[in-house]
Amino acid sequence: PTPAIIWLLDGAPVAGGNQTADPAVPYGSVSRLESLKQTGRYSCRAENRLGAAEHTFRLVQPTVPEAPTDVRLAEPAGWDHLALAWRPGFAGVSGEDVRRGLQYWVQIRQRDRQDPSRVVLNSSQRSDANTRCNITDLLPNTNYSLNVYAVNSLGRGPPSQSLEVRTAHLALPKPSR
Repeated sequence: PTPAIIWLLDGAPVAGGNQTADPAVPYGSVSRLESLKQTGRYSCRAENRLGAAEHTFRLVQPTVPEAPTDVRLAEPAGWDHLALAWRPGFAGVSGEDVRRGLQYWVQIRQRDRQDPSRVVLNSSQRSDANTRCNITDLLPNTNYSLNVYAVNSLGRGPPSQSLEVRTAHLALPKPSR
């Protein structure tokens, strides 16, 4: 039996959905709600005498990406390198737009050993759409402050929480006699 299809926005019925038969599926039909302009939680409910089914999704406005979370060392710090990993936040856009143009940047700050409030190195390294980055050319036994932020076609998102790390001591082998 052909189902009755109802569209809802945040629980209230929405007008404008159209329903057409799908010849590829016996008793199948397609419903489209076009020209969505209002953000919110949309539901499509199909009902007939055999039962009901519902699918819900959230429509959001495109925005800059959210800050990455769970920034951590992916492996123990080396004397001249760090491997950083993180969990991405919402990319700010969806669909094909996510894969095009989403980049992650790691901001690296080195603190002065005598005055930790003074920054002596402030650079950034791009990581494309990966959630892991290898940072090289660091100094041994040095404190660094790291932040990760994402950039999409709409701009730069906020930085992650800072991760404070110290590179390992440079251990030279003892000369043999």
